[in-house]
Amino acid sequence: MKPRGDVYLAKENAKAGYDEVHKYVAKLAGKWTPERISALGNVVADYLAAMYADSQASLAGAPSGAVRADINAGSHLYTMMFSALDTCALFGVIPAEDVSRLRAGRGAAHIGQALVNVASYWDENDGTLAGNSPVQSSHRSQCVELGNKLVMEIKPKLAHARTDPAIEAADDRANRYWTLLVDDHEEVEKAAFEIWGNHYRDHVPPLQSRVVHKAKAEPAPQDPPPAQDQKQTTSDAKAEQAPGSETESKPTSETKK
Repeated sequence: MKPRGDVYLAKENAKAGYDEVHKYVAKLAGKWTPERISALGNVVADYLAAMYADSQASLAGAPSGAVRADINAGSHLYTMMFSALDTCALFGVIPAEDVSRLRAGRGAAHIGQALVNVASYWDENDGTLAGNSPVQSSHRSQCVELGNKLVMEIKPKLAHARTDPAIEAADDRANRYWTLLVDDHEEVEKAAFEIWGNHYRDHVPPLQSRVVHKAKAEPAPQDPPPAQDQKQTTSDAKAEQAPGSETESKPTSETKK
């Protein structure tokens, strides 16, 4: 199973992608089986089921998809900040013991508190760390904002979820529906690649994309016209005269006289 992300964001992207592919689904004829083409519509049922299951899990007390998306973002920021601290410690800029102390702990709840602590440590040692790492003030602000958010979102819910089988079951069910959504959206992406090639991302966004998707106005690529039509088009083009060509006709016999 795949840990779920923000299902409401995924719903918007999955719907946008499926709607685009559905307009040109005839282009898949002969390339995909009818059963596989028909199964593309499963993604609609998937995101509706995933949204319902996520809401039930949230009501039961398990972290929602939006919270899990924050956990994923926090994990990425945590890795980035501690990589910078580890490098500074390796070169003797700061004591390695400080980094170990900041890192102590485990679990999603720890990530939030650690981000807050890292931002505070960085502010206290800004004179020492400045110029020795690529970390900017914007990263530290992000640590404070996301860290405090995670502390408020996760700590009480995770503590309760570990002791309640009903919450674990609801969370597991939501993750299963999320996995179905991810797998079926991948099929929509493959269909889009068949239709638009390397430009498929212009039509089908990733599930967790926060870029506003706008449907493209241009039509799907068309098959080349038959050879007979190409010959006809060429002959028609030759038959057309340029502006003023009527006055440039060959001289008649009277003109020669």
